[in-house]
Amino acid sequence: MGTLALSTSTGNAISSATLASTTGTSSTSSLIAGATATSSSTLLWTPTSSGDIPIKATYAPSSGGQLASVSIFSTPNTTTANATVSVRRPAALYAGSPTVVQAVLGQGMPDGSVAFLIDGSTPVGSSPTVDGVASQLVTMPANGVHTISVEYTGKNPGFSGTATQQVFVLGARPTDALIVTPAAQGPWSVALPIAMTSGQSLSLTGTSASVTTVLLNASGICFVNGAVLTALAAGECLVTAISPGDAANSPGSATYTVSVVASSTSTSGLPPSR
Repeated sequence: MGTLALSTSTGNAISSATLASTTGTSSTSSLIAGATATSSSTLLWTPTSSGDIPIKATYAPSSGGQLASVSIFSTPNTTTANATVSVRRPAALYAGSPTVVQAVLGQGMPDGSVAFLIDGSTPVGSSPTVDGVASQLVTMPANGVHTISVEYTGKNPGFSGTATQQVFVLGARPTDALIVTPAAQGPWSVALPIAMTSGQSLSLTGTSASVTTVLLNASGICFVNGAVLTALAAGECLVTAISPGDAANSPGSATYTVSVVASSTSTSGLPPSR
């Protein structure tokens, strides 16, 4: 949770809004409690001039459990002309990474449906417009220069139009690199054994190359409370670190196997042998 704020490239504030939870479920076995939900907000912007106007979004968390972040600049083009339909896309596109592309209807255009195409001949899918906007998940095939085309058909006769946007697609995003480090110890390695004693607790710190929040889940005979991993009994557990990635890094994960041995004072809840 937190707030989002829009501003221009010169730092002039445009608008801000509080994030509202939209999807997902909370989890008590994560590094950040309840952080598996996603949130969004709608921010209003009224352009005061025409042309290309760089804007950015800034995220301010409501608690210390999340990290503040700033988006890369998006440069929408504003015009006094009323286009039938136009293409809205992210500021950066990566080969092989699914991303949402939208078709936005001009003022006065009735809702209908929009077909999406890549390079003029490869159909991606068709989506209905809702309040003048159609959304489609698109995966660009390769890096380099490509085109995204939309073909709009209104529900009322006589309303239709097309738009084409040339885009430069970047290479595939690298998988976000993760590091999990117990307090007063060196970083864990997925290729090396990790040992704990039943009843032992470790404070863990998760970091990622994207500098986004790392979530931690445990299964087996361990559990995570906040940032503390506790071994319950002798046996084996799996600890998985997860990063959502960012604009330049795809989501990453790393799973560690922890072997838990019985402590010398533990009786595992069983009566003594006779």
